[in-house]
Amino acid sequence: MVAAGKVRHSDRRLSAQHIVIVDNQSPRKEPSTSERIAAYLREAILSGEIPPGSRIRQEEIAERLGTSRLPLREALRMLEVEGLTQLEVNRSARVPALDPDELDVIYQMRERIETLALRLSTRRQVFSID
Repeated sequence: MVAAGKVRHSDRRLSAQHIVIVDNQSPRKEPSTSERIAAYLREAILSGEIPPGSRIRQEEIAERLGTSRLPLREALRMLEVEGLTQLEVNRSARVPALDPDELDVIYQMRERIETLALRLSTRRQVFSID
């Protein structure tokens, strides 16, 4: 194997699979079908296109995206780990709806975090006097 960028004269026919990356960076791989579906659904959920409490019908999504249900189910499991979906056994998936108590806690946390972030950012600003 030859390090990237150092191809000897006799090794000119090496393909990309034969090249070793020296600086410990792995080549970027293309996202899997499941990862692409998860990204699509994540964006749809977070943007409100699929609102909280909605059922995600696997057949409809698979047909819309032109894929089979297997990578779609895997994508839904990925999103369940993130808390963006709830899988129903032998059924479909649902976007969880937050109850008022959960929303209250989330906004209280957000108030505190944003206040802290603002306080920390103003401490680090450098003001120049001309």
